[in-house]
Amino acid sequence: MVDLVYQCYIGDISNKWIHYSSQSAESYADRTGSEYIFRRYMTLKGSNVSRKLDRYFNILDLIYDPEFEKFDNILYLDTDILVNPMAGNIFDQVVPGVDVVAASEYSYKPNEYSENEEVFKKHGSYLVPSKMKDIPYRFVNTGVIVFTKKGRMRARSEWDVDWKDFRDSSNKGILVADQPYINAMLNKHNFDVLELDEEWNYSIDNPNDPVIDRIIEAAGKGHKVNFYHCHFESLEDFKNFSKKMKIGDLHLI
Repeated sequence: MVDLVYQCYIGDISNKWIHYSSQSAESYADRTGSEYIFRRYMTLKGSNVSRKLDRYFNILDLIYDPEFEKFDNILYLDTDILVNPMAGNIFDQVVPGVDVVAASEYSYKPNEYSENEEVFKKHGSYLVPSKMKDIPYRFVNTGVIVFTKKGRMRARSEWDVDWKDFRDSSNKGILVADQPYINAMLNKHNFDVLELDEEWNYSIDNPNDPVIDRIIEAAGKGHKVNFYHCHFESLEDFKNFSKKMKIGDLHLI
């Protein structure tokens, strides 16, 4: 069994937070006995990298690019993810028969579900109830997601809506990017999806948010966040957060 941690970024990577993310991801691959690949290109048929929305669909290379067929489970990480050096092994969460392992969106508002549902219906899909407490519908965040080999092969053969047709079905890009597309296909074709707790994909919007102090306090009591999804505005924000959380040669709590 060969597992993979995979990241992709298309564009200028000089002097960017991507280096923080890739270093933490590569270290995580070492700790979990996995291989690590960082690519700066995509091979998805029909994609145009000069079009920003197309670049989001680079995750589909895991399904359609033969290079990835040699891997069993593949963890895809966005390049705004920082991995806790003490993070648990997400591959241990994979159970026999499952297609996808990921955390659902924990902060979606009712209108976000209804807007996505409207697009889903255009392609014969629908919303699926979540099995997690306090979440009405399952809507996995594709910033931290594991595709098993079984799941990838199913997607290659069963996903019957071309990603470009989905992309073009709304003029509101956020509704027709990779994440809504993947969720629409998972739901439509009844994929076996294992939902994870928020600790596996914890969103941070502000590096100075007081919640970070509570995270540190909780970590001291044995409750840790595994993956930080950092929606920051600048490299300086990443630097400040990394310093506070002791990333790099030290430990990210």
